[in-house]
Amino acid sequence: MSSQTKQKQNPINLRQALDKVMASHAEQFRAELLPAYERYVDTVSERDVASSLETSVMLMVLCKALSADTVMDLGSGFSSYVFRYYKQKYNPGLGVYSIDTDSYWLDMSRKFSGLHDLSPEGYMLWDDNTRIHDKCDLIFLDIQDYPRRQGYLPKVRERFCHPGTAVLLDDMHWPRYSAAIYETLSGRDYVHLNLKAQTLDQYGRFANLICGLTG
Repeated sequence: MSSQTKQKQNPINLRQALDKVMASHAEQFRAELLPAYERYVDTVSERDVASSLETSVMLMVLCKALSADTVMDLGSGFSSYVFRYYKQKYNPGLGVYSIDTDSYWLDMSRKFSGLHDLSPEGYMLWDDNTRIHDKCDLIFLDIQDYPRRQGYLPKVRERFCHPGTAVLLDDMHWPRYSAAIYETLSGRDYVHLNLKAQTLDQYGRFANLICGLTG
């Protein structure tokens, strides 16, 4: 089924799919990502700023659980490596887009992936996002900080979401940010999965998942 025609997620089915892949693949994914992650936090970004290893594992779990055809990290970084690693090892046909507002950071992300012989394609600045005509199955929203980040959500819904799109929201430990996200979504019918138990890191950071922002 193409990304354009995927339907809205059933929350029970989605949770079951996630739990199944977590049980069967999470430790494997963690072991595969760990060497590159340690290199990333040693040479590119501070550990408490980079997306956590736990959330990075969840991105791979979601790629598999959703049978994703097209993915996007909105806010480039280690997640850009994760999606391209998954593409190279598990799904060569996966479409990957990495978007940022900062050209320097975008280039750093591209270079890190390149050092690991991963695809240099799909990197672009936010102002160039009109070049993308695909709808995405999975989007990682981690661009800029509160109070600007939640402002991207309506744009993401309009431009890149189909009824089955899953959006992983990082940094939901920030009370003001999480409140602003849910205020932005007020009045919409959507699926919400609390992934704190699966993504909680040593700094208290975690991510949650929302689906069905359209349709």
